[in-house]
Amino acid sequence: MQSFRSKITKPSDCALAIALPLTQEDFYFNLASDTEKDFVRSIFPNPSLVRQEALWEMKYFPEVVEIVNKVASYVETCGVKVFRDVSLNDFENIFRDFEVVTLVAHWRASNFRKTDFVTPNTLLDLIMSSEQNQIQFIQNSFRSFCKENKDGNEYLSPIRSTAEINEFLSKFFNNLLDDSKFHKLIQKQEALTDKLYTKYKTRLILDSLFDSYISPGNRIELFDGLLSVEKFIEVIPNDYNGVFDFVVCNSVLIGNVIKKYRKCIVLVNEKPAILEYRLAVFYRTIISLLNAAEIHYVDAAAAVAKNYIMRQ
Repeated sequence: MQSFRSKITKPSDCALAIALPLTQEDFYFNLASDTEKDFVRSIFPNPSLVRQEALWEMKYFPEVVEIVNKVASYVETCGVKVFRDVSLNDFENIFRDFEVVTLVAHWRASNFRKTDFVTPNTLLDLIMSSEQNQIQFIQNSFRSFCKENKDGNEYLSPIRSTAEINEFLSKFFNNLLDDSKFHKLIQKQEALTDKLYTKYKTRLILDSLFDSYISPGNRIELFDGLLSVEKFIEVIPNDYNGVFDFVVCNSVLIGNVIKKYRKCIVLVNEKPAILEYRLAVFYRTIISLLNAAEIHYVDAAAAVAKNYIMRQ
């Protein structure tokens, strides 16, 4: 990692942008089935089984809200500017005014979930009737997948419940994300070699082919909703050469895409970002270090990460 020892970052140079819902009212809104929000429902895939008040009081508040609020309050005392309920339009000013921007948000990944299929029966009809080249490949793959799975062919029958069809479709489409033959079919000028990026590009193609039938993946969730990485990149100034620190699950992919189009340094997580560690320990310690020593944010992050690895 490049050293920035000649540069100094002060806490006042840093912005903490929080896009997660932090009030009970926003939590209930995000939990509703008719909203496009994803973060809360990814934690509680079956919210109807438990009272909403219990979900808030016993899990979401102590494991998300309380942690975020405590860290936000602490770093504010150090001089960091904290922005809550951050939407896409907020970022223009944030990037202009701060050398380091840390985003706490949700990443909806490439993998398919049972809830991604809006109209599963119509989607099945399209797959089995289309003459489009890429969809015909999917059609043949689907037939093979059905034969390989017990009772698979019955999923083509309307007697199956929507829940059963969704479960089967999620298994099939996730299998397709890793299908090297499909990868060769969809790649044009761009060679798909990196496994994570290949999944990303494959999901983009599938979202495009079945635009109104499935909810798209590869989305960053800000306070005002889900958006693509490409849409998010548009708000990062072309000349922004600061640091963009992602407190987002599996953000290596996001970082790699951003670095293709912008000059800024992007710090990412290779694994799921557990708030209790990534924010309450890692980020909080970085700000403490900036507050106590003359050091650049990237070097502080490297020192904290090294210390954490040595203690494992």
